[in-house]
Amino acid sequence: MADTLRIKRRLAGGAAGAPSALAAAELAFNEQDNTLWYGKGNSGGNATSIISVGGSGAFLPLSGGTLTGQTIVSYASGAYQFAISPPSGLAISRFGYVTGQGAITETVNTTTNQTRWKWWWGNGNETGSNVGSDFLLQRFDDTGAVFSGNSPLTITRATGLATFGSGISLSSQLGGSVTDLSKHIALYGTAWGFGVTSGQINVVANSASVASITASGFQLTGTPTAPTPSYPDSTTKLATTGFVSANFLALGGGTLTGQLNVGTAAQQQYIVLNGAAGQIRAIASQTAGSTRWIFGANATAEGGSNTGSDFAFTPCSDAGGGLGFSTVIARATGLMSLAGDPTANLGAATKQYVDNSILALQYKPTARLATAAALPANTYANGTSGVGATLTATANAALTIDGVAVAANDLVLVKNEAAAANNGLYTVTNAGAVGAAYVLTRATAMDGAGDYSGALVPVGSAGTVNPNTLWLANPTTPVTVGTTSIPFAQLSASSTTPLMNGVAAIGTATSFARGDHVHPSDTSRAPLASPTFTGTPAAPTPATADNSTTVATTAFIKNQAYKTAASIVLEVNLAANQTGATAAAWNAVKYNTVVTDTQSAYSTSTGLYTPTQAGLYLVSATAGTTWTSGGTVAIAVVKNGAVTNAQSQTIRFVQGAAAVTTPMSCTALISCNGTTDTISAMLFLPASVTTIQSSTNIAAAANMVATLL
Repeated sequence: MADTLRIKRRLAGGAAGAPSALAAAELAFNEQDNTLWYGKGNSGGNATSIISVGGSGAFLPLSGGTLTGQTIVSYASGAYQFAISPPSGLAISRFGYVTGQGAITETVNTTTNQTRWKWWWGNGNETGSNVGSDFLLQRFDDTGAVFSGNSPLTITRATGLATFGSGISLSSQLGGSVTDLSKHIALYGTAWGFGVTSGQINVVANSASVASITASGFQLTGTPTAPTPSYPDSTTKLATTGFVSANFLALGGGTLTGQLNVGTAAQQQYIVLNGAAGQIRAIASQTAGSTRWIFGANATAEGGSNTGSDFAFTPCSDAGGGLGFSTVIARATGLMSLAGDPTANLGAATKQYVDNSILALQYKPTARLATAAALPANTYANGTSGVGATLTATANAALTIDGVAVAANDLVLVKNEAAAANNGLYTVTNAGAVGAAYVLTRATAMDGAGDYSGALVPVGSAGTVNPNTLWLANPTTPVTVGTTSIPFAQLSASSTTPLMNGVAAIGTATSFARGDHVHPSDTSRAPLASPTFTGTPAAPTPATADNSTTVATTAFIKNQAYKTAASIVLEVNLAANQTGATAAAWNAVKYNTVVTDTQSAYSTSTGLYTPTQAGLYLVSATAGTTWTSGGTVAIAVVKNGAVTNAQSQTIRFVQGAAAVTTPMSCTALISCNGTTDTISAMLFLPASVTTIQSSTNIAAAANMVATLL
């Protein structure tokens, strides 16, 4: 029979672990945990320690198994590794608690087995949806303590995303080309990732470089895209072309959709419109893309001496087309020209309008000739209320006026007709001939009812009697064309009057004045030295600003807006108290008794005086009230009911606590247009006062007096 070796054993079902005692060199096998134990050492025949020497309960079989405790791989020197090499197609797995942790630790072989690296899994509890049990790599210092801060690598199990806590250092070997990812970071194979070439980092997408980073900055290539930020974003986000085109104006031009602010209040800033001389450099305002106004330098050519490139305002039609300049400011002089005379009360007045208004005149086109006698017999046809009216000869012959044969389209002044209603400014429609009658048609400048009063008609140099003369139409208004007589008065003499040049010898000159300026035979002419004029002498009208010894004509005086005499045109009194006024407010003083009103233009119900004659009025008003406590009372003479009008005048009186009754007066110069402008007196009452006192109660004349200057 073969020899049999038997050792101690503990049957399955017993306690796991080492036996409590063994003899020296004795073996024992525990079938409960499949571990072979050995009695090590000798002390009186008994083992001094019991160690595991075999069995799947103490050692990991080559075929695989489960480690239940910490495994330390240590070495003294050289390079060692702990390798887990599963069969092909199999994965390394960790078994343990669902929320437990497993780790592999690399240590240095010292007496304390100091840890250097640890990579472990099970970081974070599992809560479903693949959350938890993440992978973590940690590093330790020379003492075995973990470095503070982020872990070098964390991989989230749910997403597979890796987080590098300390950054990534690429290989020192450079790629062969910008898109070579074989030695660097490749994402999704080798078509996407990051590569490095000398001096730059390259971002590769679909095997093509899309961006590079160098020491001088970040540069994108190809056609990169990015999310479009929302305006007014002012962060470090990338600005896409969509963001720029939607919110910024290109240098090449475009449309601003919001307000443009230039500079700050503490700075002087300019908008510069640069262009060639002779070209418009202006700003246009539009409505729905159609131009309404253009203002800026116009296209006037620059000719030196600061001329050209004048500033102009141009209105535009509904279709956007220019309607001609409304205002032009000359660059050389700074003088402003308007497109025409004002038609509204607050319209800007031109010099022409002011001159005409002061003189109450209308300047008409220059006639070539003026009649010195009635025209040859003719027939008058009034057209349509004067428009198209004609004078047609009753016999065929060429027409001669003031010794000169007329020509078609000549403008002629007819002023000597027996039927004075036929006088006026005419255009020669047919000059007449042996076989044709002359026809004159009223000129458009004088064919309406409003074209005659104060009309000035200058005559040109042609003619024998009336060259270079000026004639004033002086009809009775209102005018009915073809019915109302139109008389003309001469305002200046013909320039054919002999010149006083003093050239002729004494006693010999008959056509020109002699040296002593005394005509040898015409005693009706006065000497220049201390002359005595008779009849109706005339003289050149000086310029408006003339302040010399030049003779002042009546025209010059009228140009200065002087009048021969001033007269009171209105005087009204407040004979009874005016009650029901508003306290702490301006109130119109309604003078209830009219003493004088030459124009019948005052209303006692409103207190408004509406002059029917244009001119300058000197107005003085007095009114007052009684109040028993401190406060402010003010009186004003106002134009058009507005205390704030530039021509209105105001006087205020501030009273202390004592009761007082005080008359107040105010005077103003107010210019009226003779139609709509009004003049009135207004009184500002203190709090709790609603009565304007009569003349009796204020012991003064509560009145308003207007004088037409």
